Amino acid sequence: MVLNDLLQYAGGPLTPSPEEQQQFFDDARQAFESLPRLIAKKFNDRVSSAYRLKGFAGAQEKFSDTIRHDLRLVELTSQIYTIAPGELPGYLFGGLASDDVYGAVRSMTFRFNALVDGDESDAALLAQDLAEFLCGEVEHLNRTLRDESAQELLGVLYSMAAGVTEHFKADPPEWDRFTRKKLSPEQLKIAISKMISVRFWSRHFRTFTRRWREHLYIAVGDVRRQRSVICSPQWVQHWLASRKRGREIMAETDLEDDETGETLPLLSAVDASVSNNEKRRAEMMTRVKGMEELAELDNLAQDSDYIGLFFTWTAPRQYHAWLETGRRNRKWNGASPRETQRYFTRTFKNCSTALARRGVHIFGMHITESHHDGTPHWHGVIFVRREHESTLREVFETYANAENCSAHKPGASPAQ
Repeated sequence: MVLNDLLQYAGGPLTPSPEEQQQFFDDARQAFESLPRLIAKKFNDRVSSAYRLKGFAGAQEKFSDTIRHDLRLVELTSQIYTIAPGELPGYLFGGLASDDVYGAVRSMTFRFNALVDGDESDAALLAQDLAEFLCGEVEHLNRTLRDESAQELLGVLYSMAAGVTEHFKADPPEWDRFTRKKLSPEQLKIAISKMISVRFWSRHFRTFTRRWREHLYIAVGDVRRQRSVICSPQWVQHWLASRKRGREIMAETDLEDDETGETLPLLSAVDASVSNNEKRRAEMMTRVKGMEELAELDNLAQDSDYIGLFFTWTAPRQYHAWLETGRRNRKWNGASPRETQRYFTRTFKNCSTALARRGVHIFGMHITESHHDGTPHWHGVIFVRREHESTLREVFETYANAENCSAHKPGASPAQ
């Protein structure tokens, strides 16, 4: 059913017949069936809840609002994480692939696109199958190219594995150095072994699926001040359960010194490390204090005058999905928290380069904190010579405000 046909329900009769009501709910389910199941269920629950509270007219209004606003954003968000049906690694068309590679990749691509609705066992099984597939292709290429030199063979093996890795939305290890031909044969072997390991894919699929779900929850408004701040309730429950399991395992595990035979509970050692939030905070303050002392020593040694400046860096408005008031930000460009963090990293790198060109030396540190909708922002302290303070402020303000005048469409890649 096309969008205009769906929206006609918003102006339907106030007292429809039972058949018309049933048709409406059937069409609503059909409109959402192509979405991830967790989102489709949420949208259907919204329409059903509106029907119970406000009757058929309320359900029509809620359905229309969901179609006009939420559905488009969810589809745009899903496009970032799913693999297009016709998209395949270039390796399949180079004449070197084994006979059954096409069907295997298509099958695993379908399973990859369904990970958002699966559980950890689905990700683990796909990781195992993909690693086995890559190992099989490595063996096939070893047989096919046995007359080639070792360097040429390793290059082909890396290119094959890297192409499949990129297809499944992962970053190939050492890709930049490979493209610049800076990898030795031993380094190529290490990079290839990573890409054909189950551990590499298990970690990638777990992290990727979590980011995918959280981005969807941000898009539909489950992550904001009025619902759940910083992250979704589902991720909070998962994190708490995982933390509880981990601490239970550590409580039953001891560390033993091979030389003295002395034992120490693992949980006590972990709590005494920076895994403890209080210890982590104390270490951060110690680092800041060390930077202050370094600035003071440099002042005495070089007869210079370093000063410390605090800064807070907030992303431009197009990176924020929801406003503090709970209303949707119509200018949101669809960026995930990870993409926003990349914006900060890229912008700070530009600032550092500009300052270096002007002969301005800085040092310091920053921390990342989240807004209510999961969008990160930075707090930091920078030490700079007093005579360079105005230059530092000018450069930071120039680059920090550079994107505020840019036009961004929802779902577009941020900050190109």
